[in-house]
Amino acid sequence: MKIFTRMMGCAATAMVMSAVLFYFADAWLGEETTVVEVGRKLVFEASRNQALRARAEMVTHSLAIKRDIIAQVVAGRLHLREAIDLFHKANDMIENVHLELVPVYRLPTDSEGVGLQVLAWVGNEVASWPPEKAQPLLANLETEFRTLFGHPPLRTPSLDGVPNSSIPSSSYRASDPPAVQARGRSSWLARQAGRS
Repeated sequence: MKIFTRMMGCAATAMVMSAVLFYFADAWLGEETTVVEVGRKLVFEASRNQALRARAEMVTHSLAIKRDIIAQVVAGRLHLREAIDLFHKANDMIENVHLELVPVYRLPTDSEGVGLQVLAWVGNEVASWPPEKAQPLLANLETEFRTLFGHPPLRTPSLDGVPNSSIPSSSYRASDPPAVQARGRSSWLARQAGRS
């Protein structure tokens, strides 16, 4: 009999405590937000946190591989074409999943865009080198780029005053939702129009 009384006492205490907590939660969160909505937000944020962690792991692994590729390019063990192929594979490691939780991770998908990406990485790697050592390497890579694509490595042209991007507009994957592909530079243009 004592066990039944203790269980009933614990259940009654839990009900009173939860009623008090719900009352204070509603008062604290306002009339418009309910405890159920807060619970939904917490579940959403927990799911988003998990998706962000998964994305961060993919990006970290891809970046480590890219650093190794650039080290080999700088050491002269890889040509630009090989580096582009390996960068493609490293880029493909980053999956655009859970788009309802995290934004699209934009990457160049064509070889020219990936070539620009490789050149940018090499440029960053040799930025602290003396010019007499860095310039020949960069010149050789630019010559290889010109041979592969028929023109010197140029950044994408500026459109309506939008800053140049190192990732061409073809960087959206065909599997990206149309809304993502259509976004492009519209948000930047809207901000600029608001400043005028």
